[in-house]
Amino acid sequence: MILSDISVKRPIFATVISLLLVAFGIISFTQLPLRELPDIDPPIVSVNTNYPGASAAVWNRVSHRLSRIALPGSRVSNPSVPPVGTAARG
Repeated sequence: MILSDISVKRPIFATVISLLLVAFGIISFTQLPLRELPDIDPPIVSVNTNYPGASAAVWNRVSHRLSRIALPGSRVSNPSVPPVGTAARG
């Protein structure tokens, strides 16, 4: 007997087998490991500028220019501004 003969003669048996195969497929799919989207850390870029004696406005202008040059097309919108009067030490 071939599959079509069994399905015609015993439709309930064929339906049960089909449902078991679907259930087995769903259970197997949920147990598959996820390799296509691994856990990654987002990239972080840090640019340190040392401009002794510069005011916060000058530092802000320089840092915005550097971010546009170093990362064209990126979404850098707020570079961190150090408190006034502190000097970066490299």
